[in-house]
Amino acid sequence: MRPVTRNHHDEKGQALLLVVVALGIFLIGAVGMAVDGGTMYVHRQMAQAAADAAAQAGIMSMFNGTHSTAAAVAARFSTGSAFNCTTTDLRTPCVYARQNKFGATAADTVTVDFPATSVAPGVTFASGADTLIRVTVQRNINTTLMRMLGPSTSTIKAVAIAAIVDVVSPTPIIITHPTMADALSGNGNAIVRICGGPSRSIQVNSRNPNSVQSSMANTTIDLSRAGPLDSLAFPCTTGTGADFGDLGGPAAYPFTFLPGTKPGKYLQPASRILDPLVSVPAPAAPAAAPAPAALANGVNGCPAAPANPCKLYSPGLYTTGIDVKNET
Repeated sequence: MRPVTRNHHDEKGQALLLVVVALGIFLIGAVGMAVDGGTMYVHRQMAQAAADAAAQAGIMSMFNGTHSTAAAVAARFSTGSAFNCTTTDLRTPCVYARQNKFGATAADTVTVDFPATSVAPGVTFASGADTLIRVTVQRNINTTLMRMLGPSTSTIKAVAIAAIVDVVSPTPIIITHPTMADALSGNGNAIVRICGGPSRSIQVNSRNPNSVQSSMANTTIDLSRAGPLDSLAFPCTTGTGADFGDLGGPAAYPFTFLPGTKPGKYLQPASRILDPLVSVPAPAAPAAAPAPAALANGVNGCPAAPANPCKLYSPGLYTTGIDVKNET
């Protein structure tokens, strides 16, 4: 008995149609991945740049003490609690995020918070409560070809953390008062001369606009032999100059400034340098210092023919301070 064979002529080509549909879906997915994936990658890089800029600007504002909301300045902010930036927010991190094209529309979310130091184990942070800031940037992006196979939007996110860390500074003279007027002052024909050291020799941390006394016209700040290129060997002749940093002001230095050929600069405003001894306990008071002793010409740095008598000051406690006048 012969089997019955049926020919389905009307079903020919259905398998080919399914293959074409499957290939079409695959190609749409591949092209969608390329187009939308590339777009998301670009926006992700942009978001990271915006978060980095906002975090860095925020921590610099905290470092310089210009973030407090105690004064009526729109760009200032409080570190007490987290906040979301509005599209017109004038607080420092929000402005810098917006300048980097994030936070100007409702599609973006810029969040600023102040995490605990435990988020960065092994890091030595500066003393004080305000040492960390975190900026999180998010954006919803509309997909194109990918929405045919999946979601119509995708979210990109970037996070940046900035901190104030504890680094010992070798700067020879740091005036640490944060608000004092005339924090650096002088009278008479005073000369301050520094040999060797780092690229910044003097730093005034006061943010007062009169942090350097205006009546220092007869004072000379000589940094012409300061800086890292000096050998520190007497008589201090190989340095090429160093900077003078002042956070508050005035904008133009009121003293005679010898910066050297580096050239050294008068930097204003200059971000403050933390007191390197802030975490060091105060030492016990030493014994009273002996009275200044006369020093012979040509001995221990005394010139062979000084214009004024040479005096030798010894270590110890000066209960009434040190008042040097008409002496070498």
